[in-house]
Amino acid sequence: TVPTGGTVVRWPLLQGLSIPVQKFTATVTAPTQFDQLDCEAGPVDAPGNCSSYSGGTFDSPIPTFQQNGSRANDVVVVELGFPAGQVAVNSDVRQLWTLGRAFSVAPLPLATALGLLLLGGVGLWLAHRRYGTDFTGAVEPVQVADFVPVAAGQTEFRVLEGVRPGAVGTLADERVDPIDVTATILDLAVRGNLRITELPKDSTHAATDWAFSRLDGDTDLAAYEHTLRDAIAPVQGEPVRLSNLKGSIGSVIGDVQSQLYDEGVERGWFARRPDATRNTWAAVGWVALAVALVAAVLLAAFTSFGLLGIALVLVALGLTAISREMPARTAKGSAVLAGLAALQASLATHPTANLAGPDAFRKISAVLPYAVVLGGTDRWLRAMAAADDDDTPDSTELDWSHGPDTWHLSDLPASLDHFITTVQGTLFSR
Repeated sequence: TVPTGGTVVRWPLLQGLSIPVQKFTATVTAPTQFDQLDCEAGPVDAPGNCSSYSGGTFDSPIPTFQQNGSRANDVVVVELGFPAGQVAVNSDVRQLWTLGRAFSVAPLPLATALGLLLLGGVGLWLAHRRYGTDFTGAVEPVQVADFVPVAAGQTEFRVLEGVRPGAVGTLADERVDPIDVTATILDLAVRGNLRITELPKDSTHAATDWAFSRLDGDTDLAAYEHTLRDAIAPVQGEPVRLSNLKGSIGSVIGDVQSQLYDEGVERGWFARRPDATRNTWAAVGWVALAVALVAAVLLAAFTSFGLLGIALVLVALGLTAISREMPARTAKGSAVLAGLAALQASLATHPTANLAGPDAFRKISAVLPYAVVLGGTDRWLRAMAAADDDDTPDSTELDWSHGPDTWHLSDLPASLDHFITTVQGTLFSR
């Protein structure tokens, strides 16, 4: 628009050619009478006057433009001016999509995206603090097991709250892991409910195998312990071999995990099953991520607020990430967890010699399942081997673990370590 209120229209009629043009001519049909006419030609950054142009006269009413000898990349720009009110507004402006426009860093789109990131981060922090943080008040540690003095320089490992190793592992990391199931199998054997027998090898290079035999030990078994024992050592039938464990345990391992989670809730360690809490928050996170991705595509395709879409996706990804941390322990669960920290330290530092004596095998055996879950297994296995004070084979020295005829307790560390690794591998591969 010119200062008089009229309208000026400019057209680059020649532009963008990479070759010279010897002669360029053009005519323009105007919708009404014009009162201004101009033509520029030459380099785009410093055009001069065209070779000739005319129009608006009786002899030459139609605007005509001519430029001779244009070089490569030269332009020819014509200009028409119309009096005020002569040209109606009929513009149809269409924005072309570009990456820079879709993800504009202009103040408003950028501030909106940063604001959403800030609010989303605060929201995620508040959600995790509210639903995923353990009880933060003062609690008195609750011991589930400890080394109790029985004589001068002699101790005995005793379970104080009836909390078995599988439940200990579930509380420690809020998950039922293969190591928790493995420790439960060992604990069932140590308590006289199973016997683990290392079988003789068919050849020197054959893989080691074990068999599980059912025994009548504790009658006070937890639901998950009943399920596990019935799977690997049925009431009727031949002993199950570890090499066949996948088939025996595969159909019940989900029940074992579910029952362990239920026990954590029944004991008051969790207000809700940790797996259910994780699954709920994960589902919310994935739905939020799907919605955020759709919104991000639409924002980038039709607006200049693409950065806002990226912020939405980042917040949704944060939600899926914290879903794994959402299970929270109650005050009672936090108290038992504090007790487990003390037990873990004891397993790593308590003198193994304090469990020596005629019943050293029994005393140390009671420690092993908890050491498998909390750490320190190697030192207690070495203590078990050191308790063997003769050179005769010990294939049946332990009630809960038998071996081939030539088996010695000095073989126990390597044998049990191999057993634990094999059981976990079998559970992982289900």
